[in-house]
Amino acid sequence: MQISEYQENFYNKTINLKKIILIISIFIFVILSILVANNSFYDYFNGMLIIENDKKISTLVIINDLEKILNNNKIIINNVNYSYSIEKIDDDNFINGDDVFKKVYLKINDSEIFNVENIYLNYSIIIKKNTIFNYIRESIIGGSND
Repeated sequence: MQISEYQENFYNKTINLKKIILIISIFIFVILSILVANNSFYDYFNGMLIIENDKKISTLVIINDLEKILNNNKIIINNVNYSYSIEKIDDDNFINGDDVFKKVYLKINDSEIFNVENIYLNYSIIIKKNTIFNYIRESIIGGSND
């Protein structure tokens, strides 16, 4: 092997940092784009329900938020998802300060954890599912007020 061939093949090889940084940057951008576009962000309606002495499950809901419970059928209690349906809504109003509440009776299909009477449990209902990208866009631009 001649010296010129050696220098051409091994000695004069330089690493082009700009190309490496560009490739790594593109790779990171693609991974972040996939993560931001596919991960979900949830808006929850939170409340408290009570298991009454006759095994009825009820909750007090502000009249303005009543639609959030009526339009859904999934509830999260103790990090477990359950299906529910509205059994009854009381005609009586409960007033606390400026808020007007309605008592809503729920029928939860899988109610094996509700063997205890007069217990209060926190619940959450998913009212909106969105991607992180859309949530950030709505926050910056000013999206819907749901």
